[in-house]
Amino acid sequence: MKKLIFIIPLIVLLAGCTSTATNTNNNTTTTTPQTTASDNVVTYTDTGFSPATITINKGDTVTFENIASNDVWVASNPHPQHNGYPTTGGCIGSTFDACGNISPNNSWSFKFDITGSWGYHNHLNHTEGGTVIVK
Repeated sequence: MKKLIFIIPLIVLLAGCTSTATNTNNNTTTTTPQTTASDNVVTYTDTGFSPATITINKGDTVTFENIASNDVWVASNPHPQHNGYPTTGGCIGSTFDACGNISPNNSWSFKFDITGSWGYHNHLNHTEGGTVIVK
């Protein structure tokens, strides 16, 4: 009985953590989950970045997770200047630069404080890249 007293409030608490947004258009209603900071993850695989484009709010942090078999080096476009994100002080140009390899099963995070569309690439293979849109 003591376990039940503990479990019921826990279930109620967890149920309250789910939020949805409802969009009504042309008499149809769709419900979609709200994006939270923990959702701002870009995964690097052996085939590139996923998602290729991510939209976040100003002040959010994006985590770049490497699950590929090789290293990745996330850096602001353009290659090789890395100065597309307009804050200076990084190792080459912009602060939006991991400044080195991210080995498999590791990650690197960056907080985006400026609105806009920010392209990035893998400095180790500049043909791979993506975009962070900050609203």
